[in-house]
Amino acid sequence: MKKIVCLALVAVFAVSLLAGCAQQQTDTIVGTYHLRSIEVKNRVYDRNQLDQSGYGYMADYTVVLREDGTGSMTLQGTTVEILYQDNAIRALDGSERTMIYGYENGVLTLRQGNMTVTLEK
Repeated sequence: MKKIVCLALVAVFAVSLLAGCAQQQTDTIVGTYHLRSIEVKNRVYDRNQLDQSGYGYMADYTVVLREDGTGSMTLQGTTVEILYQDNAIRALDGSERTMIYGYENGVLTLRQGNMTVTLEK
């Protein structure tokens, strides 16, 4: 009887552990992100304020990050392929433009110059 109880406890622990791993894996940087807000010169504009602030052209800003470290970035209907690694995103459009990125809880933050772009899944 003690062996059965012990085996049952081990099984419950294993299932809990696997469930926890599955939850952690779902919070991955891989995915599609859409613009939430931008910050320029310490002023933050959410999606609803873009037109009034002169940044309406950024409304369709979308970033796709794939597992293999590649992805794409779309702005104003133009899509550019990118590489991301070591908190840097590099555009593969000939410009070699580089942005610094951060990721936390489904939110991707891109920084370049005096602009910070916040996107969410």
